[in-house]
Amino acid sequence: MLLCMKQKTITPRSVDFPQWYQDVIARAQGLYDESPVTGCMTFGPLSTSLWQNIREFVDARLQHMGVENIMLPMLIPDSFFKREKAHIEGFAPEVAVVTHAGGAALPEPYCVRPTSELLFVDWFGRGGRVQSHRDLPLLVNQWCSVLRWEKRPRAFLRTAEFHWQEGHCLFATLEDCRAFTLAILDLYAQLCEDILAIPVVKGDKPAHEVFPGAIGTYTIESMMQDGKALQMGTSHMLSQNFLKQPDGKALVSFLDADGSTQIPFYDSWAVTTRLLGALIMAHGDDDGIVLPPAIAPTQVAILPVFGANDDENESVAKAAQALAQAIAQHTSPFAHRSKNTDKAQIYRLHGRSDWFLEAQGDIAVRIDMRKDARIGDKTFHQIHSGTPLRIEIGARDLREGVCILKSRMRSREEAESVSLESAPARVAAMLVEDQKTLFTRALALRKKRTVTPASYAELKEALDTGHWAEIAWDGRGETVEKLKRDTSGGTYRCFPFDAPSDAGALTDIVSGKTSAFEKKIIVGKAY
Repeated sequence: MLLCMKQKTITPRSVDFPQWYQDVIARAQGLYDESPVTGCMTFGPLSTSLWQNIREFVDARLQHMGVENIMLPMLIPDSFFKREKAHIEGFAPEVAVVTHAGGAALPEPYCVRPTSELLFVDWFGRGGRVQSHRDLPLLVNQWCSVLRWEKRPRAFLRTAEFHWQEGHCLFATLEDCRAFTLAILDLYAQLCEDILAIPVVKGDKPAHEVFPGAIGTYTIESMMQDGKALQMGTSHMLSQNFLKQPDGKALVSFLDADGSTQIPFYDSWAVTTRLLGALIMAHGDDDGIVLPPAIAPTQVAILPVFGANDDENESVAKAAQALAQAIAQHTSPFAHRSKNTDKAQIYRLHGRSDWFLEAQGDIAVRIDMRKDARIGDKTFHQIHSGTPLRIEIGARDLREGVCILKSRMRSREEAESVSLESAPARVAAMLVEDQKTLFTRALALRKKRTVTPASYAELKEALDTGHWAEIAWDGRGETVEKLKRDTSGGTYRCFPFDAPSDAGALTDIVSGKTSAFEKKIIVGKAY
């Protein structure tokens, strides 16, 4: 089982971080459900909306970069995998194979896609799509799910089936390929830092962490609250061997400007739904998940306080809906969420007027219309759901022309009384303030927990206490295995792009040998 859904209380992060992670997922309504399929999970309305918001942000920017979306089959002929040995070696243990269909054995087994390089290469070579250098670059992407038979699943972080986008592009020159591959990494960094409020380190993966069959992998790495690293996204420089048959014959080729036959340069890149796990682990607190305003499906929850007087309750309900529309129509503080609408409509969730209403405009607002729910129940529902901002309004507030604003990431007791007229502007300002604060907190944690140890003993202690370390590395596989063994899972994450070239003459404190690289590498335990 991925996690126990019967959990009633939230374990403090300081007591048991892995258990805390499971608890907050279980308490957030609509985030997660178990599945009858081993290793798989059901994405609820909340997690699905989060992924849709990520998709909308990324997809719009991919289109601006000239990338087009396509959709390929989910099944890959087994012969394709056998053709690409380097590829299958990396994925063979995780591949699910379909051998029967329609009540009979298939002439050839099909693999459920763990990734789609092989199908993209087949598509590149069909229909004379690439013949000349004028046909390049060819920039395509698909949004889909993939299946990798995970033996130790963990909600959002490692599940047998997960959702992602995978881009695959061809270029006439190595320089163009590298430039675009890095531009994609910049896009992923923008998503993580500006939208998810999670700081990243951009860098090169060490050779043993490079995508199977690739010549290089660029990565963005982030630190979670327990000090462990999470790979947030990758962009790969794939070998031209992906575009060749085993005998060396080109599967895809083009004529360059001089009329010579060339094989294109190939890259691929992806982010996945593990970003949802990152959101939880980077920002959550002991009350539950905390969603950055820029990505939250519901940015503001209005909680009407109903009493025993039906006339007052009707007035409060009308005021709550008017306030929701006013806030939704206010200019979004986040440009990517702007809908350019001057009229926000009120919708009934599941068609029920006595449950939740929504106003979808530049700012996403939800009204909790449940009359049988106490204000405390409404409050904790939104807290556990990570909603950035709550607004309480009752009959007394209405008589005074005010409403009460409360932020998810600030103290639970902290409240701000504002006039109904000024509420939309103050809401927009608070959303921006909280977005910046979440990023600043996460960045401060990473800086505090990144160290430069002077000895192997200090390195081991750092990793055992939830820190990253910057060290010189001798480049040997034996050293990688030694660190992993001695620290119960320490890993070599990446060479940061912005790291100084000052490690060439240093000694690797793990092995005692001279550094093989000019830059230090980040090491740490990881998910």
